[in-house]
Amino acid sequence: MKKNITVVAVAIGLAFVLFISFSFTKASQSTVEYAQVTALETQIAGGAGRSRLVITYPDGKQEVSELSNYKSLVGINFDNVFGNERAIVAGVKKMTDQGYEIRWVESGVSEGIYITKYIMAKK
Repeated sequence: MKKNITVVAVAIGLAFVLFISFSFTKASQSTVEYAQVTALETQIAGGAGRSRLVITYPDGKQEVSELSNYKSLVGINFDNVFGNERAIVAGVKKMTDQGYEIRWVESGVSEGIYITKYIMAKK
């Protein structure tokens, strides 16, 4: 009787160890795909800037769409600001609809150029 209990206990322990080891192996083999959405917005007076929204996929392919310059000859053009907001949200939504989630957002300003990068990831 003691021999049967020992065999059952060893079998259960071995099954548990195998289950745990295969669970961790499977988790470590999962791949993550990264993509990036970059909004490059200019504030050069008179509409001379070239603002863009760039989506870069894991395979290196890119989609580029135009954004509007923030400034006109008389100041900030809020219609352009609002249009850019809608375009950026649409770009991020496009990626989330494909299963990506935002992992990191980085933003910076230099010489009238605003750059915002959204690092997207999906398993």
